[in-house]
Amino acid sequence: FDRVDDVASINVSEKMMSPAPKRHHKRTAFQSLAKSVFSFAVIISTITAISSPPAYAAAAAAQETVEHLHTGQKIANYFRSFGLSDLAILAIISAMPVVELRGAVPVGVWMGLPITHILPVCVMGNMAPIIPLMFLLRNDKLKSLMSPILSRAEK
Repeated sequence: FDRVDDVASINVSEKMMSPAPKRHHKRTAFQSLAKSVFSFAVIISTITAISSPPAYAAAAAAQETVEHLHTGQKIANYFRSFGLSDLAILAIISAMPVVELRGAVPVGVWMGLPITHILPVCVMGNMAPIIPLMFLLRNDKLKSLMSPILSRAEK
């Protein structure tokens, strides 16, 4: 072995046994933790400064809700323009084939009515077209008009 190699190996072994590298390792770990905490704080403060205040965010959310009404709500707003009561509107909506009960109950909740009023009105409104349809199906003129369609349905 050369003298230089022996000195280098001694220096490496002394460094490994001495407590100085542990302190250095703890210091670098603490510094990296401090940097990441500082970075996180800067990011959070930037997001807080850029984001809008809660009142403006709530107003913006309310405007978005108005723009995205589903079919039942649009129909309810249309019938409200005629001055009909909310319960009459629910009965009409639940009788319509497009929306029926599945759409009328959420519309009633959207209108702010109690569920104890919504359910009976919607069920009665959904059943209301059945009685006139049953009388119309007994009509002979209607049967003759519907016979081609009914004969195809039987096949």
